[in-house]
Amino acid sequence: MVKYLQIDTANNGNILVALENLLWIDAASTTQVRIAYSQIYGGLDQVKLLHPADSTSTSKIGSVSDAMRKIVIEVAKGRWSTPVVNITSLLPKPITSMTLS
Repeated sequence: MVKYLQIDTANNGNILVALENLLWIDAASTTQVRIAYSQIYGGLDQVKLLHPADSTSTSKIGSVSDAMRKIVIEVAKGRWSTPVVNITSLLPKPITSMTLS
């Protein structure tokens, strides 16, 4: 069974981000969190979450990317009877939109 993070955005409505095949989460910039997934046939898929500028360093505690990593760990530890967890209120900045690449 796959777990999903639900995030409410200003431009894309509610989005679901799967935790299956997730490789890493990092800050692509001060306004973008990148979530990378492995593809079955090699290569990577990416979900990019856009947010207001992070005043903290992209690698420091308190950044959006750091919060996302912590949330993923907590959701993965949670009950399998709750496959979708809305994390909107847990993020330090609102997610405005997302892109896929």
